[in-house]
Amino acid sequence: LKNIQYVAISVDPENDRPVVLKKYFKKMKFNKKTWTLLTGNRTEIYKFARETLMSEVFESIKNKGEIAHSEQFYIFDQNRKLRGMIKGTRKDAPENVFKVVSAL
Repeated sequence: LKNIQYVAISVDPENDRPVVLKKYFKKMKFNKKTWTLLTGNRTEIYKFARETLMSEVFESIKNKGEIAHSEQFYIFDQNRKLRGMIKGTRKDAPENVFKVVSAL
């Protein structure tokens, strides 16, 4: 599909520093034209997740250092309007993403 941009935002910026994300990007052979991996300030990332995506993200109380977060893919159109949420752990996630994106 044309005009698709994939953006992944790390919820663990202390570990997913830019140098780490660059190595991961290379290892996964992401396409530079269609993929962006982001990191930043933990407080701002968590605020974005909660306020914009209506998604929870937090450090696990039981397992120090682990981060609990949504398993959703969020699909936005070119006007930044949320068009769909797909559970990323489902076997049919790629098909469901394709259906939503194809309908845009």
